[in-house]
Amino acid sequence: MRLRNKILLGYVVIAVVALLAAAVGHRAIESAQHELDGVVRRTRPVMDALELLRREVVRATYGTLHAVRVASAEGSSPPPLDDAALREAFSEYVEAVDRYFPDERAVAARIRQAVDDLATDLRAHDAAASDPDSSRAVRGYERRALQQLVRLEALIGDALKGENEELESHLADVDASARDLTLQTILLAGVLLMLVTGGGVWLSRSLTRPLDRLRDAAERMARGEYDIHLDPAGHDDLADLGMAFQRLSHELIDTVVSRDDVEAIVDAISDGLLVIGPDGIIQRANAAMRLKCADVVDGPLAGMAVTDILECTSKEQHFSDSHFTRVGYECLLLPRTAHQRRVSVSATSIRADRSGSGRVLLVRDLDHDHDHTAPTVKRGRVLPSPEALCEHLATRLSVLEWRGRFVGVLMIGVDHGRELMHTLGIAEGGEIMQALAHRFGSALRPDDAVAIWTDESIAVVLEDIGSPADLPKVAESVLAALERPIELGQHRVQLRVSIGMAVAPEHGERVDHLMSCAESAMRCTMADGKRRYMLFAHGAGKRPRGEAGQA
Repeated sequence: MRLRNKILLGYVVIAVVALLAAAVGHRAIESAQHELDGVVRRTRPVMDALELLRREVVRATYGTLHAVRVASAEGSSPPPLDDAALREAFSEYVEAVDRYFPDERAVAARIRQAVDDLATDLRAHDAAASDPDSSRAVRGYERRALQQLVRLEALIGDALKGENEELESHLADVDASARDLTLQTILLAGVLLMLVTGGGVWLSRSLTRPLDRLRDAAERMARGEYDIHLDPAGHDDLADLGMAFQRLSHELIDTVVSRDDVEAIVDAISDGLLVIGPDGIIQRANAAMRLKCADVVDGPLAGMAVTDILECTSKEQHFSDSHFTRVGYECLLLPRTAHQRRVSVSATSIRADRSGSGRVLLVRDLDHDHDHTAPTVKRGRVLPSPEALCEHLATRLSVLEWRGRFVGVLMIGVDHGRELMHTLGIAEGGEIMQALAHRFGSALRPDDAVAIWTDESIAVVLEDIGSPADLPKVAESVLAALERPIELGQHRVQLRVSIGMAVAPEHGERVDHLMSCAESAMRCTMADGKRRYMLFAHGAGKRPRGEAGQA
């Protein structure tokens, strides 16, 4: 099923459950309202009839007794009893009972009997009041009428109490029914919430997991890992995207050459190569090009303007001209310097970024007597200060991940250096260290750098080494450079050194940390006394690695 259809199905299910919950809630409200209306319609007429009957009973009783007292005081005959309203009120009560509560007819019968007894006593009271000599009988009938009134009011009160209890019972039933329906609505709302939460989690897992895997695969591909296996599950759009991405990675495996192999090929070219951006800034240079400029440029070529080292002598003054793609034009390398010489420059376009196209320049010497690409000249750069060496190391570390290679650091300490410097003095000791720096530089590659680190030690930065296992070979070359004594005036000084080695990124990617690791390994070498060099070992208590050199 397509991902879009899955999402639509989830929304439909949620909408159906939401409508069902709304329908149940609406039904609960309507049912409660209907029950309440039914209870009120049944009990209210009976209660209203009882209230009316109570008022008529009180009016008839006290009205009759009052009329008799007034007539006796005036010496006239009392009016006859008018119980029509009383009878009508009782008839309404009986009709309401017969209509709504037939099971209460026994109560209605007792009330009828009490009403009849009251009416009989009131008539007897009127008849006795007509005889002037029957005052005692009048008072007796008056007491009986009042007693009948109290009895009748008690019956009516009990009936009203029963109706109120009936109403409360029905209201309790309505409330219970409403609670049940409310609970059902809450349960449906809970089910809806669970569906929404579960659907959100499912949708998140269905989207984020494949997207995370695709993102990780894209990052790995950006790092040069093209053998990617996603194995997408399912048959939705994301699975199709994963399969397409996997096919793309497999096609790239067949077409892409590894970066290390390309760099090895570029560095093996005897002619100089420069990669410049659309703005004319040098981005890359091969070993041959760096060697051509080593006498003048102290540091990497990357970041310099191409016009700083090349000056076109033809009419076309811009290195982005299309003429360079057809024929090499004569230019001056390192113009206005003592090492100026003629070179032939050809170029081809490459896409640098979205802002425009860059160029690859092929620089070939025309003055063969100044051919600095010959393998007879090999020396590392001697930098003027520890700060310059740290800056050079920081530059190398900044492109460490991009190049996918290693950067090595050697810390070379003079054994018993303090005593030696005390014996020779500051000036001659400085000359010894300068001679050592140049001697070590002669044993290094053009891309490597060396500088005096302290009064007793020299630091070396090895650029672009293939493996940490190559460091002992470099250390052996450095030790071999000391086989000849250092000549200081008429004196010849034979020195012994101890070498500590560290490598990035294995031992870190910070300048201060790498230098500290190399110094620590150098001190371990001096303390050992037998071995001439050691590679820094991670962790306290771990034996440093290294090979024994010359005694």
